[in-house]
Amino acid sequence: MTDKIVTLKFNNDNKISASTTITHKTPEQSRCKHPAITINEQYRIVKCNQCGCNIDAFDYLLECAREAEHTVREIKKLFKQRDDLRASCDNLQREEKNTKVRLRGAKTQLQFLENDIKKIQEAERNT
Repeated sequence: MTDKIVTLKFNNDNKISASTTITHKTPEQSRCKHPAITINEQYRIVKCNQCGCNIDAFDYLLECAREAEHTVREIKKLFKQRDDLRASCDNLQREEKNTKVRLRGAKTQLQFLENDIKKIQEAERNT
């Protein structure tokens, strides 16, 4: 969007006169992101509710389209992250189950070894 405001003066005949003035936007108007607008259908004007600046309709529509595209890209990126996290969680759950099975097997083996040690110690005491 441009940094200048062009003011056209109209006569009573609604014709543009030869005297036009060009003024620069105020700092507030330059910084404004135009979050809320009013569309005047009769005069085909788009005006910012916050800074009062007239906005080029095409520029505003283009900016809205760019923001929408950015939002769609962000949503796709978040969906991909969600899918990756789901896959990672599934892998971790599978590993957790496998670890529990291995732990159970190791505990069983430990009990057998402890029983064997007890049997050997009892046999040595009896001899």
